[in-house]
Amino acid sequence: MTFVGLRIVSDFINGIVFLPNVVANNPTEHKAINKSLSMATLIFDHNQEEVNLPDHSPIAEVCEEAGVPFACTEGVCGTCVIEVKEGSENLSPPTKEEGDFLGEGTRHERLACQCRIQKGRVRVCF
Repeated sequence: MTFVGLRIVSDFINGIVFLPNVVANNPTEHKAINKSLSMATLIFDHNQEEVNLPDHSPIAEVCEEAGVPFACTEGVCGTCVIEVKEGSENLSPPTKEEGDFLGEGTRHERLACQCRIQKGRVRVCF
């Protein structure tokens, strides 16, 4: 099996997560990959939308689709600041860029461009 530019999208049809850039020689292999993914849930407070993502996924794309504004995507401008209402322990540790911009020790504000959802459920607002 060859992976080409793996990009995970959180679309579900009949309980299957689709990996559009995965090239597999055999559809059975493709289904096996999809079923082996453990899923986390990102919840947007403003509309209660829940988005399922594979564990350890970046959240930038789904945050942008939900309306979070983005500019640099490098963690230096602060445009994509989100407030973590619950589940901060389920996000990746803050990056150096977040520490520089938001201050050390903050866990309730994060830069969406820098976060990954590790597991479980995370509720955010912006």
